Amino acid sequence: GSNDTAMIREILERRLRHSEWPYPNLIVVDGGRGQVNIMTSVLKLFTINHSLPTISVIGITKNARHIGERITLYNGHEIKLDLIPESVKNLLLNIDSEAHRFAINYYRKRHRSTI
Repeated sequence: GSNDTAMIREILERRLRHSEWPYPNLIVVDGGRGQVNIMTSVLKLFTINHSLPTISVIGITKNARHIGERITLYNGHEIKLDLIPESVKNLLLNIDSEAHRFAINYYRKRHRSTI
């Protein structure tokens, strides 16, 4: 079956192996504490082994209607999206939506090429 945290680990490890690419200042992951924790553990490992600069991680969790509800920080604290400035909330939700759209389109493209 599918293992969300293992896939996230693999994606981040692959990305961080490309030291020729600039490192991000912030990583936004779709998910909560589990996804943020796995990202943080990979970043710690790469920081120790590769002198990685500090990279912050946040997760965006959604409610049952798949609408953004909370931000999960690296330390486990959660912030309701309704409590942050509207412009920041909209930016985060637009980033999340665009990443989701990109992933779906990529999946569909790969699926079509195997038929």
